[in-house]
Amino acid sequence: MADDSEEFGVLVVDDDEAMAELTATHLSRLLTEATVSTETDPTAVLDRIESERVDCIVSDYDMPVWTGLDLLEQVRAADPRMPFILFTGKGSEEIASEAISAGVTDYLQKRAGSDRYEVLANRVRNAVSRQWAVREAERLQQITDVIRTTQRELVGASTVTEICDGVCQSLTDAAAYEGAWLGEYDPETVTVTHHGSAGRGDTLRGATLDLTDDDWAFVADCVSDNETRVQTATVAAGGDTSTTDSDTTATNETSPSVSVTTTDWELLAVPLLHEDGVFGVLFVYAAADYEFGETEADVLIELSWTVAQAISATRTRQTLLERERTLTRYETILDVLADPVYALDAEGNLTYVNEAFETITGYDETELLGKHGSTLLADDDVAALRRDVESLLDDPSRTRTRREIDVHTADGGTVRCEDNITLLPDLGDGFRGTVGVVRDIEDRVETEQNLRETKAKMEAIHGFARDVAACDSVDTVCQRTAEAAERILDFDVCYVGLREGGCIVPKAVHGVDEPAPIPYDGSVAGDVIQAGEPRVTDRLADDPAAAVDDEDERFESGITVPIGEFGVFQAASALTADFDDRDVELTELLLSHVTEALHRLEYETKLRDERDRVAALFENLPEPAAACHAGSEGPVVDDINTEFERVFGYAPEEIVGENIDDYVIPDGDDPITLEETLYVGKTIQTEVRRRTKHGVRDFHVTIIPVDLDGFSSDGYVIYNDISEQKHRERELSRQNDRLAEFTSLVTHDLRNPLNVAMGNLELAKELEDYSRIDTAQAALDRMEGLIGDFLSLAKQGRTVNDPTTMTLETVVRQAWRTVDTGPKATLDIVDNLGVVSADAERCRTVFENLFRNALEHGREDVSIRVGSLPDGFYVEDDGPGIDAETREQVFEYGYSTERDGTGFGLAIVERVVHAHGWEITATEADSGGARFEVRTK
Repeated sequence: MADDSEEFGVLVVDDDEAMAELTATHLSRLLTEATVSTETDPTAVLDRIESERVDCIVSDYDMPVWTGLDLLEQVRAADPRMPFILFTGKGSEEIASEAISAGVTDYLQKRAGSDRYEVLANRVRNAVSRQWAVREAERLQQITDVIRTTQRELVGASTVTEICDGVCQSLTDAAAYEGAWLGEYDPETVTVTHHGSAGRGDTLRGATLDLTDDDWAFVADCVSDNETRVQTATVAAGGDTSTTDSDTTATNETSPSVSVTTTDWELLAVPLLHEDGVFGVLFVYAAADYEFGETEADVLIELSWTVAQAISATRTRQTLLERERTLTRYETILDVLADPVYALDAEGNLTYVNEAFETITGYDETELLGKHGSTLLADDDVAALRRDVESLLDDPSRTRTRREIDVHTADGGTVRCEDNITLLPDLGDGFRGTVGVVRDIEDRVETEQNLRETKAKMEAIHGFARDVAACDSVDTVCQRTAEAAERILDFDVCYVGLREGGCIVPKAVHGVDEPAPIPYDGSVAGDVIQAGEPRVTDRLADDPAAAVDDEDERFESGITVPIGEFGVFQAASALTADFDDRDVELTELLLSHVTEALHRLEYETKLRDERDRVAALFENLPEPAAACHAGSEGPVVDDINTEFERVFGYAPEEIVGENIDDYVIPDGDDPITLEETLYVGKTIQTEVRRRTKHGVRDFHVTIIPVDLDGFSSDGYVIYNDISEQKHRERELSRQNDRLAEFTSLVTHDLRNPLNVAMGNLELAKELEDYSRIDTAQAALDRMEGLIGDFLSLAKQGRTVNDPTTMTLETVVRQAWRTVDTGPKATLDIVDNLGVVSADAERCRTVFENLFRNALEHGREDVSIRVGSLPDGFYVEDDGPGIDAETREQVFEYGYSTERDGTGFGLAIVERVVHAHGWEITATEADSGGARFEVRTK
């Protein structure tokens, strides 16, 4: 609520002067802090806003020239924030809905009694209070912008220190804050260690906070797991701290904060949370008189979450970098794994040997690791190798060197070898050692042959990968796999089986007859698929379950390798232990391409099935439907179903590829743009009018994007024909509108004088001001006149069921005699008016009211002319005429440009005309006056 001591201005707008004065009197009495003024001309309100203080407008709805909502539109254009309360006697759900849609601050219906004005006064005070609250919201927005800027700057930080210092500096640069401090929490030692600070936070730079110390106990609550307790602590100059728990304890991780008030500053503590728990805590410092709001704390909490994520991501990157360094070292070793390999550290001690190195030296790995490399060499070779390493270090352009050496073996002999030496990668910390590949020179030819064969097989497998990627069926993939395994890997027997239900069914077999399906559970093939690891059997006789064909005793060894989750590949040989690790590696490489191809075919099959289901559903929809995409100039039709063709009359060859709006949007109607639906991934349903070849009809339309909740340029438009329903609704609406219009008129026009009468009587009694009784009597007299008008309006609007034929000129002259025309007004019947079939009394009423209208709005010597039309007659005068933009309004109930006018005269004319089945229009006479034309045929 606003402070009652702060003054503000209220402007009451009502075309009824007595009602405006009554409202202002009550508001002045109830709002002692407000200056209340009145205005009866809504067009003068904007000038009043410019010239005096107005903090809130209270306006009637039904007023001449501008309605209350028209005035609202003008006021909003001048001052979008001005509180505007609609206080009207013309109350209905339709007006209330229209007022809310137009953006009124509040809506209140007039009623008798002083309690209604108490409600109005309370709503005025609340509206002004809300406007004042905007100032505080703007301050919070400034703080939010600072936080968002800080979040964006986190992207450029590459280290934890840069993140922490950057966040603290950004917060310190904000006008609202004096400093920041950020530390990492250690749950084992229950401490928080400094990582960054700025401004006031630099007083704790480099500090480690012991959370078991009473001075920092409140921080321990702040970073406790899954529990956040908001506390207030006062820190005295000597450092003593006392804390008080607040009334609430939260158990969700989205609202953690602790507020601490010190003698020098206000402190907000926010824990930094991420998926793995609590990283640390952020302190934000402000001036001692600053108050952290709840929403402001929520914004800082959002920042703390982002900071924690950024720190976690940075540390993850650092860990991955270290792992990449390690991987680089071992990749250098793995490049030459076919031969004996060793690694030495910077001191020359062995740090790695492979199995081939153990074999050539005769030593176990445990005997070699940690031993100096010179123990395996002659002194001359040691000196030569040391010189080779020094030359590599002196010449960065050289990456490796080669030398023949004699390796001393465990049995006392020597092996003549070629030693290929490479420096371990320099990771910025200097010389780290060497890696060497030792080759038995006598076996070089055989080794080189193996390498050539491996290379050829690798190249062949890459060629197979291109081939299998082009296969269009699972059976073709399986056949190509068996053929490739036999051709590239030189396997005697090849088997490819895929899982189908509880069995593994053979799909391609080379070298033996096709076996029966293998049970998935309890078989070697099933076990291999579940484990995802290959299995080599050196003697099938020892493991009959692993055999490709249990009845074929030609085979001695076998290999079983999984094809992802799809199935298994098996190969067999007539030799014992004929499959080695290289066979396993090459087979896994070949099958990795097979697995990828099967994944692709599975996806394509699902996609094709889904597309077929959608197409069938689309075609068989019982409602008209069109598939569209967003083109550069509007929605383009991709397809239509049979029902669309039947209802709209367009064949596919007419409309497919065209902008659908060009065919179905009626002239003058605005289309529903695809940007409102497809691009934002939202389904829209609404009622529209659409043009078909058979005419314009009403539809309930549903627009569905292909990709819901995401960007999509494709979608479907489905139409449900509701033309008959809308026709019935419009007929019922027209009937209800006529009834509501009359009821509203009676309610509104009687309520105002009734309120004025009762209000003035109350004030006369309360204030002993008996002059107000005359005002109340005048209001009651007005009510009496209005009641007579209402009865006339109700009577004249009844349909004429028993008309008689009469001479129209006779009716005109009778009407002229019954109207008080004064001595100067003249009537001119310009030609033969002929005869009409009508109710004599009501027909005369038409002319009487048209004559009175001319006399009331024209000069006292107004000239009135009555003449015939080919299909009726006209009445015109030489008065001021009617503005073109208001000619439709003149027939509305209650419309009048005169302050004392009731607005019934022309409304009754229209009622009588329509009761005869005639039509009437207002236009302009040649003289510039008003002209009314009545069509009777």
